[in-house]
Amino acid sequence: MPEPTPTPYEVGRSLDLIITRGYEDYFHREKLSVAIEKTFEVSQSPVMVVTFDTPSGPMKAVLKLYDRRFGPSFRTIEGTYSPHTSENEAIWQEYINQGNASALFDRIEEDQVVSVLRWSPNDYYEDSWKGRAQFEGGQGCMMLR
Repeated sequence: MPEPTPTPYEVGRSLDLIITRGYEDYFHREKLSVAIEKTFEVSQSPVMVVTFDTPSGPMKAVLKLYDRRFGPSFRTIEGTYSPHTSENEAIWQEYINQGNASALFDRIEEDQVVSVLRWSPNDYYEDSWKGRAQFEGGQGCMMLR
């Protein structure tokens, strides 16, 4: 069985963020390097305190990210945690490269509109190459809700 993808969100590591929207809702593109000072385990999404430099000196902020690779309740198949692996990622990338992702996203969007129940990526899983790819794609759609 492949090893789970290691989390990049550890104290002492740095992240390079791309800021696409500024304070007053104006659009721009700027790179911001932050250092992870503390992480929290209370959310499905990675949450951390980060520090970064500004013209007026160092600042701290709380950063919450959506990362489809992590999140115990997001990544369950038939009630069992299914960690992200490099194998899963390769399957998902191949699915994208074959041009299948757009149809999957359209299907998920249609299902969201007509369903009265909350959907999950598990709803698109089946024990096949395609099903595993759809599960990974469903993870990406979680942030659209």
